[in-house]
Amino acid sequence: MCHIATSKLRVGLFREARALFDEARALDDDNFAAYLGLGAAMELDGSSIFDLIERLPERGPSGDLERVVSDWPVLTRDERRVVTALSVPFARVLPAVAAAGGVARILPVDARLTDLAGMQTAEGVRMDDHRCLEAITGAANAQLAASKIENLLLLTGSTFAHELAHLVHHHAPEPVQRRIDALYERAMAEDHVITAYQTKNVAEFFAVAYTDFLAELCGLPAVREPDDVGILEDTYALIEELGGE
Repeated sequence: MCHIATSKLRVGLFREARALFDEARALDDDNFAAYLGLGAAMELDGSSIFDLIERLPERGPSGDLERVVSDWPVLTRDERRVVTALSVPFARVLPAVAAAGGVARILPVDARLTDLAGMQTAEGVRMDDHRCLEAITGAANAQLAASKIENLLLLTGSTFAHELAHLVHHHAPEPVQRRIDALYERAMAEDHVITAYQTKNVAEFFAVAYTDFLAELCGLPAVREPDDVGILEDTYALIEELGGE
């Protein structure tokens, strides 16, 4: 039932998806997939997401993108357009990610990140921020970025884009990594320039900055206001360079 509901969600039948996920939840209140799908359907229901997708910048996918996003063959036309738009700013680094065997997976609604060989961990082990890898819907390491299919159309603060940014950060040229480090150090020396989550480490600083950059690029809601010391502007300029235009 959750897979049928997900198929409805992916083509924009959000109310039908919501009803099916709610029914699945009622049948089995321990079914985490039903809750994840229901949350996504509730957020998308009544939205104009497909109108927004039609306005996304046009650009065809690259072979490197299709190599990195290994689930590309099973994505819908609109999902491919989303993935392409959210990945284009990393055009110069994707070949290095692909050459290193880096992969961005988009998992089914009933899969956990720990189902992936590259993310298996002991049951109940918590990360530094006390979250359990089994219970979250996005994570990344040097070889693998993972997010979930039910969240792919949720463009604002995109989990897919955030985790892809982590993967790209790992494989960016050393001079780019040093520039990101320097931007992070500048941001940490200022008050109220970055979010609390970004202060955790340089990786989260960059990944959140990337989703903020995409919000402005794609005309999404919740565009960040520029700071008065130029950190956001300089970070966006660095990301634009990674697009290779």
